[in-house]
Amino acid sequence: MKRFALFVVASLCVLLFGCREKKSEDAKLELYVSDVNVTAEVTSATITGKYSANATVDNFVVVYGETMDLKDGKTETCEISNNNISVSLTGLNSGTCYYFCFEYSNQKDSGKTDVMEFTTLSLLSPVVSTNEVTEITMTSAVCGGAVVNDGGDAITAKGVCWSLEENPTVEDACTNEGQGSEAFVSNITELEVNTVYYVRAYATNSVGTSYGEQKTFKTNEEVVTAPVVITNNVVDIDKTTAVCGGLIVSDGGSEVIAKGVCWSTEQNPTIEESCTNDGAGSEAFTSNITYLQENTTYYVRAYAKNSVGTSYGEQKSFTTLETVLLPPTITTKSVTNVNGTHAKCGGVVTSDGGSPVTAKGICWSTSENPTTDDAHTTDGDGTGSFNSEMTGLVENTTYYVRAYATNEIGTNYGSQMSFETLPFDNLVVTVNDVTFEMIGVEGGSFKMGAQNTDQYSPNYDEEANNNEAPVHDVTLSNFYIGKFEVTQDLWVAVMGSNPSYLYGPNLPVEMVSWDLCNIFIDELNNLTGMNFRLPTEAEWEYAAKGGKKSMHFKYSGSDDLEDVAWFGDNSNSMSHGVGLLAPNELGIYDMSGNVSEWCKDYYEAYSSEPQTNPQGPETGSFCVYRGGGWVSNAKTCRSTHRNSIDPNYSHFILGMRLAIDMQ
Repeated sequence: MKRFALFVVASLCVLLFGCREKKSEDAKLELYVSDVNVTAEVTSATITGKYSANATVDNFVVVYGETMDLKDGKTETCEISNNNISVSLTGLNSGTCYYFCFEYSNQKDSGKTDVMEFTTLSLLSPVVSTNEVTEITMTSAVCGGAVVNDGGDAITAKGVCWSLEENPTVEDACTNEGQGSEAFVSNITELEVNTVYYVRAYATNSVGTSYGEQKTFKTNEEVVTAPVVITNNVVDIDKTTAVCGGLIVSDGGSEVIAKGVCWSTEQNPTIEESCTNDGAGSEAFTSNITYLQENTTYYVRAYAKNSVGTSYGEQKSFTTLETVLLPPTITTKSVTNVNGTHAKCGGVVTSDGGSPVTAKGICWSTSENPTTDDAHTTDGDGTGSFNSEMTGLVENTTYYVRAYATNEIGTNYGSQMSFETLPFDNLVVTVNDVTFEMIGVEGGSFKMGAQNTDQYSPNYDEEANNNEAPVHDVTLSNFYIGKFEVTQDLWVAVMGSNPSYLYGPNLPVEMVSWDLCNIFIDELNNLTGMNFRLPTEAEWEYAAKGGKKSMHFKYSGSDDLEDVAWFGDNSNSMSHGVGLLAPNELGIYDMSGNVSEWCKDYYEAYSSEPQTNPQGPETGSFCVYRGGGWVSNAKTCRSTHRNSIDPNYSHFILGMRLAIDMQ
C-alpha cells in the first residue's frame, strides 16, 4: 500500500502574481496561477493548478531542482486544458525537498511564478501479516502470509521462518516464495513429531526485512495405523486368468511388509483365501490372478499389511469367460503332382475351435464343394499340416478338392481347389517353384535297333550303323519320360548352380557328365520324395519312335528332320528353348535334336534274344547317350542311332531327360 500522499497547497485561494520581464509597453502579458497542489510519492510527484491570463500563452513549463535558486533545475512541459495545469515529475530521489516554479511565455512576453517546494516520501520496510498455521501433521504444516505494504519499494523475497525458539528470523529455517507483493502459501517440512514451533511470515525490500506476527503450533503425535489401499479394476479377463492390482494411498506410518490381491467366489475375500504376494513397499502393484474356473463370478480385493495389521481395498467383481466351441479352421493346400489317375493335396488345421480335431484329410469330386460323403482321405487327428494323395482318378477330367477337419462341433472345409487330370497318366511335378511334366508311356513290345543288309526285313535303314543290329524284340512296362529335356531352370532349382555353356532358363542344360546327372537325380529325389532316374536305352528308343502310337518315322515325330529337331543345318550353331518344334506321336519334344541325352545303361552290343525291360550291363567303361544335338548331322539324329562315351565326359551338346517308373 502506498502511504498517504503529501499534498502541498500553495497560496490556496490567493492569486500568485507572476514575475515577468517587460517586453513591450503595449503588449504586457499578465498571468495568475492559483490552487496549486502537489501529490508527492517516493520517486515521483504530480503538480496541478489553475491559471488565468490576459493573452494567449504559448509555452508553460515547470522548473524544479534541489536548490531554491533553481540554477541547475530541470524543465518539464505542463499539460494545459481549459486553464488547468498538470505536470508529472519522475526519477526523483526519495525523502528529498524539491523547489519549483512555473515559467510561461508567448511571442511578445514571458514571466514566472514565485518558487514553491515539496518533499518526496521516504522508503520504509515492508509490512507483512502471518496466516494461521493449517494442515498440521507429524512432520509438516502449512502457513503463509500477505504483504500489507511494500514500503514503497519492490519486494525481493518473502516466505515464512520457523524455529523451536520464539521470534524466528530468516537466519532460522525458512522458505522463499519469490518476489512481488502477492499473498503466498508455504509448506513447512522436516519437523519433529509432537513438538512446539514458532513461525512468522517475512518480506524483504531494499530497506530491510520485516516480520509478521508470530504464530505457534504443535506437530501431531506419532500415530501408526493400518495401511490405506485402493483396488484397481480387473482387466484382461480370460477363461482361467485375470489381472488386477492396487495402489497404496498411505502406509499408516509403518512400512508395508506385504501387498497383493485376494479373491474368492464369496464376497469380501481375505488373505486366508487365494491371494498373491507382490512384495513389500508402498509402490503401486499389478497382480496376476490364475487357476480360475471358466464362466464363474469372482470377488477380488487389494490388500496391504504393516506392523498394525492388514487393510483391504474396495471389492471388485468379475466373471471369467466361457469356452465357445467352434468347428476347426482349415486351409486347403495347392494341388501338385497331377497325372492321369493320381494327384497330391493336403491342408493345414490352424485352429481346433476349442475341441480336439478327431479327423482330417481331403475330399474330392467331379462336382463342386465336395464333402466327406464323397471320395476322401483320413490323415489322422490334431492340428497342423498334413499331406494327402488322391488315387483312382479318371484321365483328362476336372476335379474339385477341399481339405476338411472334424471336431465335436462338426466338420469344416477349407477353400476349394480345382485341377484337371492328364491324358494317360501324365505327371506334373513342382520343385522349388519350377514345374515340369512327365509323359505317361503305355508299355508294349517293339523291334529295337536297325539293319542295313536286308531291305525286306524289319527296321531296314540304309544309314544304319553296325552297332544298331541285330534288330531284336523288346517288351517294356508302363513308364514316364520327360516331356522336355531337363532345362537349366530346373537344374538350378535343384542344384543351385548352372554348368551350361550357353545360358537361358528354358534352354536344355548341357556340359553335364553321366555321373553329374545321377547326382542331380539324387538331389531331385530328396526334394520330391520320388524315384526319378535316367531312361534306359530301350525306353528312350521306344518313346522316340512314338510307343504304341508310332507312325514309324525315321526321326522322332517326322521324316522331315527340320520339323522336329535342332541340328547342324537349322540350329544357327546354338541350342534353343525346349518345345519350340513339333512333338512326336506321344507329345514328347526334341528327342532327335537340340542336345543329345544320356541313358541309364552302360554300353554293350545288342543281342538277338528277346528281352523284357532290359537294363544293360551292371558295369562298363562307357555309358550310352542317344539323339542328335545342335551340331549333329541328320544321320546321327535317327531314332535308332547309338552313341557311347566315358561317364565323366561332358560337352555343350550333351544333356539329359528324366524317367520314372509308373506305379
